[in-house]
Amino acid sequence: MAAMRGYAVAALALVGLLFSWTPVAERIDLMLLDAEFDLLRKFDPKPAPDDIIIVGVDDRTFQEIPEPLGLWHEPLGRVLAKLASAKPKAIGLDITLPDRSFDAMRPGLDRALMAGLAAARENGPLVASLAIDPRTNAAKNIHLPFLAVLREERLGITLFARDADGLTRRFSLAIPTDDAAFPTLVGRLCRTLKAKKCRDGMIDYSLGAPFRYVPFHSVLKSDDPQYLSNLFRDRIVLIGETQRFSDRIAVPVNLAGWETVKRDSPGVVVHAAALRTAMYGDPAEEAGRPMMFLLVSAAALLVLMSNWRLSFVTGVIVGALGFAAATFALLHGQAVDLAAPLFTLALAWVSRTAYEAWTERRERERLRAEFSGYVSPAVLRGILRGEIRPGKVGERRELAFVFADLRGSTAMTAQITPEEALTLLNRFHQVIATAIHRHDGMLDNIRGDGVMAVFGAPKTLPDPVKAAWDALQEMFRGLDRLNAELTKEGKSPLSMVAGMAVGVAVVGHVGAKTRFNYTAIGDAANVAARLQEEAKRHGARAVLAGPARDRLGEAPLEALGALQIGGHDPVEGWAWR
Repeated sequence: MAAMRGYAVAALALVGLLFSWTPVAERIDLMLLDAEFDLLRKFDPKPAPDDIIIVGVDDRTFQEIPEPLGLWHEPLGRVLAKLASAKPKAIGLDITLPDRSFDAMRPGLDRALMAGLAAARENGPLVASLAIDPRTNAAKNIHLPFLAVLREERLGITLFARDADGLTRRFSLAIPTDDAAFPTLVGRLCRTLKAKKCRDGMIDYSLGAPFRYVPFHSVLKSDDPQYLSNLFRDRIVLIGETQRFSDRIAVPVNLAGWETVKRDSPGVVVHAAALRTAMYGDPAEEAGRPMMFLLVSAAALLVLMSNWRLSFVTGVIVGALGFAAATFALLHGQAVDLAAPLFTLALAWVSRTAYEAWTERRERERLRAEFSGYVSPAVLRGILRGEIRPGKVGERRELAFVFADLRGSTAMTAQITPEEALTLLNRFHQVIATAIHRHDGMLDNIRGDGVMAVFGAPKTLPDPVKAAWDALQEMFRGLDRLNAELTKEGKSPLSMVAGMAVGVAVVGHVGAKTRFNYTAIGDAANVAARLQEEAKRHGARAVLAGPARDRLGEAPLEALGALQIGGHDPVEGWAWR
């Protein structure tokens, strides 16, 4: 048994490990990771310097500047010059620079933008975006005069990887190329600013407050140097589009403090979040496969718990504690995948529950097979359902009782061998039991050549009297068929008498907790037993008590009047001939 349990744990752990490589597990892990970041952001946000500010090209800016973005040479140059005069720590330009000259359309455009780029470059670190053409995977061209002002060391690729669900959670400081690696916008800014940490990995969406935002057109229109200095001095300024339907990136947490949208963010805000993580955060690292093996193995141990209710509660508690522990680990720089361990927990519980259900069913079938001959089917069903058990308090019900007995059985058995007598009695009881069970009665006990049957317990019947009467008639029809067989065999026929009564009785178990009988106790049972004797005395098949007769309508019964029965008041009797 111990070996089988070990095999079960190992098999569940193996299935859990295999599940961890599936796309489903990957997506669940990402959802849980987002939930962990959300909890950390709400209840334990990490502090970070508030030194990154967004200058956003929003919808209002496009209304103020009614030209295509590709012709914004003069406005962009002026904004860059104003920002440079405010002495920011660095400027990141997340706007693709033109790939050609437009001086033929409006002379002086190129010079205006070049002047702004030069002013920003002279102030300090300036990094402009280098866009990638998705069709060719090559960098888009930048007009040579602008490139001459910037030079290659002031360019950074604006690319983010996407996870399986399409959301951006990771950033790189450099993108591999055919001959080397080219820095990203975040990587170039981080290294230019000489940040102490400056490493890539997972964006920490719980780090710092939402980013502040200044509309592009506000900077363009401002002629107050002090206002601009208060906003931008010694801060990292990122310029980019912030419209609702342009340059958006799907993210788990939107750190744009001016927006209510949660599932996507302006690209420039994602660059800001990545830069903040690279400079001040501790990008979370994957916990790795050894941790996964340990967690799924621990989760598989749930299959060893024998009580499915307790194991369910334990599984829920362990799952909740696991999520809390993973959130704590994320706070300290470790991303722990939980999908496979949680799946293993659920699989262990389902497996254990299914095993217990199968075992219980097998045990019920064993009990039914082994004890069906000792108790009636109704009693056996009650035992298997837990309705009949030691210590259960008795219950009052209206019940019908039938007592039946063979006449002359003592003299008959004296003429045959004990083996033949036993065989004959078994054939008789088979007929009687079949009739009783067919009408949902309980064969309470067998006393040699006599039986006691109860109708209305343990199964509640709408009309116990009718069920008892129908069973009584079938008992005699069955006896007639048995007598026909005995006559053919050259044996003497059997004769039976019965008594029937109805009344309120108490049903329950009688005996010790280790050995008991389920039976009914009441006055009607005593009356039915006495009426069986009256049937012998009056030469009737059966004698029914008056209350039972009153419930049977047009039954072919003969009035016997008041019968004096031992130890009881006179009872009105009715004979069935």
